[in-house]
Amino acid sequence: MSSAQVPGWHKALNDGRESFEDVQRAGRPSTSRTENNVARVKAVLDRNRRLNVRLMSEEVGLPKTDVHRLITEDLFIRKIAHTWFFHQDNAPSHTSFAAREFLAQHNITTLLHPPHSPDFAPCDFVLFPNLKTHLKGHHFGTVEDVQAAATRALTLRLLMSYIYIYMEHLFLMFLDHTKRRTTVGRTPVDE
Repeated sequence: MSSAQVPGWHKALNDGRESFEDVQRAGRPSTSRTENNVARVKAVLDRNRRLNVRLMSEEVGLPKTDVHRLITEDLFIRKIAHTWFFHQDNAPSHTSFAAREFLAQHNITTLLHPPHSPDFAPCDFVLFPNLKTHLKGHHFGTVEDVQAAATRALTLRLLMSYIYIYMEHLFLMFLDHTKRRTTVGRTPVDE
């Protein structure tokens, strides 16, 4: 659920809505949201959590949109394939057979480094532009002042990332808790 939908649900719950189930609408009924399909997608996720939605849809035999809906709405999972990648340059020690074999045996996803591009790194596209926005327009007297400002900016970015992840985790716990309570037959209004 996106953060834009939270106020709408809050208002609906305050107005007396007691269920998180979708309201019945006219149209063709969904044939992909069955308990069997949810169990099949969950089994694929349990077996290999690094698969993306496209690979899971091929394995299960359902369209990508249906697999994505099953994962996010029925299994309440936000991140499927973790977005951690291993990046290294084309140094001989990194491209040796032993290094590539080790990475393949441990299912470590690597980003290919283009040849003759020593300056190419993910930091150039994510970290540094964000850091530049925090430092732009300030004049620093010493190198220590620049280092302190950069450290503050990076710490703030890291802290905001942790807060966002924590809030998302709390919200998902709340949804899971309310779903379990309504499936048992109790609703928050009963208490």
